[in-house]
Amino acid sequence: MDSNPISFWRGHLGLLKQAGTLGRRDPETVAVYNFCRMHGSLQCTPGMAAGVVDRLWSMHDLYNAVTEHAQRQRKPARIERLIKRLREEGR
Repeated sequence: MDSNPISFWRGHLGLLKQAGTLGRRDPETVAVYNFCRMHGSLQCTPGMAAGVVDRLWSMHDLYNAVTEHAQRQRKPARIERLIKRLREEGR
């Protein structure tokens, strides 16, 4: 396997362009495509064109956004479990 990251991304993006793989994109690739990669026809990322973000994200920015989102999702789930447990104990 080639360890060159440019070769990896070229191959990965080539797969994305094939019609058979359009429905099978992994979330990481979609996120990189929309937030971390400039597109020639748009002269920006699709996320910037849609007004979702205001700048080109680095992989570090993407990682931070994903981990922050996961932490926000975990807190309500913990609270719901606690409420459920307290209700069951009160019966």
